[in-house]
Amino acid sequence: EDLPSYVQGFDLERVIPEEGALDGARAEIDSMLAGRDRLDEIPPEVLHKVLATAVEKGKFLSASRCLDLLGERDRFVEDLIAGAGPKLKAGDAQGAARDLCVASNLESETAFPLFQYSGPELHAGCSTAPESCMTRAGADEAVKGALEYLLEGERVLAFIAGLDAGEQRSLFPHVALDRDPDLHAFYAAFKRTHAALSEIEEGDLGTLKSDMRRAAEVAAELERYLRGASPYGDGAAALDRARRMASGFVKDLQDIEILLETLQLKRIKRRVGNMLESAADLRGLINAVRGGEEAAPLAQAIALVEDFGERALLDKIDGIETRLVGLQIDLLGRPVHSQEHWQYLRELAFKYPVSPVMCCIRRLNDRYMVIPRWDGALTAILREFLDRS
Repeated sequence: EDLPSYVQGFDLERVIPEEGALDGARAEIDSMLAGRDRLDEIPPEVLHKVLATAVEKGKFLSASRCLDLLGERDRFVEDLIAGAGPKLKAGDAQGAARDLCVASNLESETAFPLFQYSGPELHAGCSTAPESCMTRAGADEAVKGALEYLLEGERVLAFIAGLDAGEQRSLFPHVALDRDPDLHAFYAAFKRTHAALSEIEEGDLGTLKSDMRRAAEVAAELERYLRGASPYGDGAAALDRARRMASGFVKDLQDIEILLETLQLKRIKRRVGNMLESAADLRGLINAVRGGEEAAPLAQAIALVEDFGERALLDKIDGIETRLVGLQIDLLGRPVHSQEHWQYLRELAFKYPVSPVMCCIRRLNDRYMVIPRWDGALTAILREFLDRS
């Protein structure tokens, strides 16, 4: 109540929220103020006491306010950075990382990086140039970029730029853990999601790829056979219709590798649906084409369509899509309203600041989804660090 109006809002409750600790802090500050009849400004010893507590508790807006009142922000930040170098050289990467993170926060106007904005920006070009993503870069380049993302501030980044690649690499996982105290929880979801993605790719999606490649080969053989076939009896109209149908299948499936690579499951499903609808026409060709009952390409086409139907391939494609969409839900721990990958990236970066350097985006139909990048250089470094910590 005795603080001057220019520090209104500077309250200990924001710095020391623990029950029972606040009374002790107030008593200590009261003892510092004892005997003062007038308080025109906050005594430096009080500000230093609150500053130390604010830094310890991670309340960097309060710490910044103290430094502004003391006029010591630049010196405090420079001292932290100066201390990080010797710690790093002495093998105390954790201590150096802590000093740099604190210095970064105190250089920042927001007292903490706004990862929910800077995280998604790391993947702004990944839809058009996925090969340029940080998660695909070599270790040295990726580590440098990750540190620049996790830290901010002109002085801090200048210090990082002056380190060699080995020093940056030793620093990176400790900065990551300092920035993301829940990193172990994210890593558990990350491993679980990677295992689920691998199961999908090796299971139903792998089978679908084999099916569609086989379908492309069967359609090409059928189209060649029907082109040279002769009608039997009054089967000319049926043969002509079948030739157009087979030609359509070949055209539908000529870009199947691209569709599979970009997970265009809805378009693949339409092509499979068209093939299933042709079952009756294919069987009718047996009697409409001379020697049709002995034609291997025709028999293979009929067998393929029957196999797709018996295995409920359309339902399996729906199941693949549902499980793929669920990956980003599992990474975050909940769905988001829009289901857009950018919203997942924002929410992930806010909850788990390190997640954008361990994940990327992948095309799914006409949208993108967030997926784990298990084989990225940054992930490899963090996996080794987290598995032993």
